[in-house]
Amino acid sequence: MTQVASTSGREQAMTAPIAANQTESQKRAHQIAEIDRLCVAPVRQARAAWFKDTEGFREAIRARDSTRNFVAEKFVAEVPEERRRDQREYWQKSLAKIMPRRDAEAVVRTMQAAWSGDPSRNRSGIIIGRMIDSFPNARPHSPTTYRENLVHLCEVDGYSAAVVALACDRIMRDPAHEFLPAPAAFIAACKQEFDDLQSTHRHAYMTLEGRTCLETALAELDAAEAGVAPALPMPLGEDLKPPPARQRSAFV
Repeated sequence: MTQVASTSGREQAMTAPIAANQTESQKRAHQIAEIDRLCVAPVRQARAAWFKDTEGFREAIRARDSTRNFVAEKFVAEVPEERRRDQREYWQKSLAKIMPRRDAEAVVRTMQAAWSGDPSRNRSGIIIGRMIDSFPNARPHSPTTYRENLVHLCEVDGYSAAVVALACDRIMRDPAHEFLPAPAAFIAACKQEFDDLQSTHRHAYMTLEGRTCLETALAELDAAEAGVAPALPMPLGEDLKPPPARQRSAFV
């Protein structure tokens, strides 16, 4: 899976010099293409890979819960060899059903980069301007004021260029949207994208946790049977952790 570029890489690519002989429309088209390539395309690819493997997520959750209190030395001392062999085979089959670590980390980093990026008035303005131009029935009283109002709302609410681009992409692809959205509807679309990105980030991280728990249990079981120190898998980096899930208020 192609991982998203680093933040500095995205910034450099989006602000890269454009040929001086290009027209304004050509420059704008170039900027839009770069934003799509660096913000929208990686998320689409990561989502496609993630939602193709939903069974792996459920398997990872089961694995995480079933190995939470596993103590290899006690297991080896108390459980007959045949049952230990069956348990090992069961865990190995479960591990094969879970998304590979590299792919799950790529999903985590892609989603994290998309929702956590800093707001950008310039890029959001370009993206929203493209959306306005894409609607043949668009007749706002003042297109400039409409665009600037949406850009301002995105900046105030802290939405990254990736979130804005994904929201615009969703609106433009929705056949129910024959006209430009009201500001409140547009911000609702941005919030939906933001929440979806964080949710996928959280679930992909839980998949990594489940996979790591299984790999750790298998390594500890092998080591306890052999009487040696276990070769444990690399722990998950703190930078991969998602934000905590929002708690619904009792008053809502």
